[in-house]
Amino acid sequence: MPVPPDDPLALSRHLDADGRLIAMPRKRANRLVVLQHFAEAIEPNVDHDEAAVNIRLRAFGDDVAMLRRYLVDEGLLMRRPPGIYRRDVHGDAPHE
Repeated sequence: MPVPPDDPLALSRHLDADGRLIAMPRKRANRLVVLQHFAEAIEPNVDHDEAAVNIRLRAFGDDVAMLRRYLVDEGLLMRRPPGIYRRDVHGDAPHE
């Protein structure tokens, strides 16, 4: 059974009381719930430099490089050189 994208139970199992990541979920469905939660902290449809993304992600954990990589790998955040990130909520990926 798929995990709803806003499943509070999936989030509570993987985030501490401050909303910081305890451990990245092994199951992809749960991982996507957590990553979607993190992605929502990044303003959509706007280009962000790496430092701006790091500031947003640091609220969820200290290993911001890992969090960025997961977000990019799952298509929740697009990256283009030179370190510009974008969360596109309309499905329009940035052109390289």
